[in-house]
Amino acid sequence: MLYKAKKLSLIRIELLNKIKMVWDVHEANWLEMYQFACEYYEEKGDLLIPEDYIIYDYIKLGSWISEQRKLKVDNSLSEERIRLLEEIGMIWDIHEYNFIHNKITKKI
Repeated sequence: MLYKAKKLSLIRIELLNKIKMVWDVHEANWLEMYQFACEYYEEKGDLLIPEDYIIYDYIKLGSWISEQRKLKVDNSLSEERIRLLEEIGMIWDIHEYNFIHNKITKKI
């Protein structure tokens, strides 16, 4: 509260930064989920994550990926987040991807 109101001294800000203070919890949560998505991508090679996919017994990575798709459709996802997700192979339209992918595999 004091940080956002710019009522915290620079010394206190520096001290809190030294102990890894999280100033924006929502951003920190997004980045943590993004890191999990990166790990999934490194392991599987894509982000075709089932919506019910859970890691570590409680982290709903599949739901998070699905929510990112919905946010993009609603124009509620920042360009930076879109870019980050695209860097790790985000497929925004699963139906279109499946249609194209099925068409290609039928030709082979």
